[in-house]
Amino acid sequence: MVIGTPRYLAPEQALGLPVTPATDVYAMGIVMFEMLTGRRPFEADSPTAAALAQQSSTAPDVRSVRPDVPTALAAAIACALATEPVDRPATAAELLALLDATTSTSAGSPTDATQLMDSTTRPASAGLDATKVLPVAPINVGKRARRDRTARKAVVMFAVLLVVLGGVIAAATLGDSGNPSADDAVVTVPADAAAATITDTQPPSTTLPVIVLTVAEPVETTQAPVDEVIPGFPATDDIEVFLAQVEGDPELIGVSGEALADELRNVIERRGGKQREAAEDLRDELADWAEADEIHPAIAVALDELLAPLA
Repeated sequence: MVIGTPRYLAPEQALGLPVTPATDVYAMGIVMFEMLTGRRPFEADSPTAAALAQQSSTAPDVRSVRPDVPTALAAAIACALATEPVDRPATAAELLALLDATTSTSAGSPTDATQLMDSTTRPASAGLDATKVLPVAPINVGKRARRDRTARKAVVMFAVLLVVLGGVIAAATLGDSGNPSADDAVVTVPADAAAATITDTQPPSTTLPVIVLTVAEPVETTQAPVDEVIPGFPATDDIEVFLAQVEGDPELIGVSGEALADELRNVIERRGGKQREAAEDLRDELADWAEADEIHPAIAVALDELLAPLA
């Protein structure tokens, strides 16, 4: 079950993928954007359309609405609103450290009107409702964690490059000489190249170089299959196949699964203007069901895409 307000769900949560602390960081990024501008970064007519925009679009720069926001603060919010979880601060502590760094960057700048202010230095003339941030202990983990993730990405890219170069060199060297082809080489690719070692070996009685990557410890993958909308519900671009899957297990997609099946069947059976009207009504119902947690948000997003051409 997906818990949360649809317009504030991170892209991975709307798709039913595993959530992490970075999922909450994304929601906080939307809240910060809204506090500074009075609007959410992804405005749309429905929660479903907003979820689609969050998955396919980059969040706008907060300075496009509020040019007076300091550059460092705008960059921190953009980092929190990254589409991929790995590109965001991994925890609330990292986000706090990133925001804390903006105070030293913006201090003393005459053009930066928006600044965080320690409650102990609040002017005596400020009202009771003045915005303030309580003092916290300094946390300096954000930059180190981001450097670690960058290093891991570099190792993965280097390992893949070695595999590709090994295959190209082998193919150019052997040609049609009758030696085993590059397809005969066995390449073991690690799930996490940061824990891998790289060795060059020569198989018996051949001149084919083999690059073997071995993993120190198995790494568990959490990425859901890309060909499923949610686990147990394959993705499809055929609206009738979509209906058949809903009818096969309506409870899989939510408590309003049977009602959705009836409404979708009604859309498919109608023609012309009546079909367009029924499709528009169903899109509105999808948004309401998703917001009330009666339909899985990822199902609502997928079906909304199929209904769009009909409406």
